[in-house]
Amino acid sequence: MGRIYNYLKQEQHFRFVKYIITKIILIIYCLAIVFVCIFVPWKAEIRGSYYSQGVTISLNYSFIWSPPAKGLGIVDFQRVVLEIIGITALLGLAFVLARGLKK
Repeated sequence: MGRIYNYLKQEQHFRFVKYIITKIILIIYCLAIVFVCIFVPWKAEIRGSYYSQGVTISLNYSFIWSPPAKGLGIVDFQRVVLEIIGITALLGLAFVLARGLKK
């Protein structure tokens, strides 16, 4: 009877650890997405007679409420979406691997 109890106790502990790991991964994912949406890359588009199609210049990263150049920069949404896709792929893989842990 003692062996069965010890086995079940170890199994519950393993399930609890797996549960905690998946929750930590989800919290990190949510915090990363919020950070990517708040601390964004900026770009400036310059159009002129010399440049027929215009030129796009990448600016620094900064918070959404304080752009690097007032009235000049716009948020580079393509890079933001790419960062979100990268974070989702990386932490999604970590989540799937954590859920598939076997004792």
